[in-house]
Amino acid sequence: MDALLFDTGLPRALAATQAGVNPHVISMWALRGWRDPDGTHRRLRVVGRDQHGHRLFHLGDILDAERATRHSPNSRRTR
Repeated sequence: MDALLFDTGLPRALAATQAGVNPHVISMWALRGWRDPDGTHRRLRVVGRDQHGHRLFHLGDILDAERATRHSPNSRRTR
């Protein structure tokens, strides 16, 4: 993966494609958050907006959320 993707904000759809999740999941992680394996509640941070006003996210944050929720027994994600 290109290092530039980690440093710039990505729109929801592109970030979801890179992480292998549905774009709706990205919205839920930003709105509701998730729990890390150690129990810490986290939420995706919006790092900017594109020219259309859509939220931008860091890919690293998206990948952290995906990894933390992949095997969580509380996750609603389908496997």
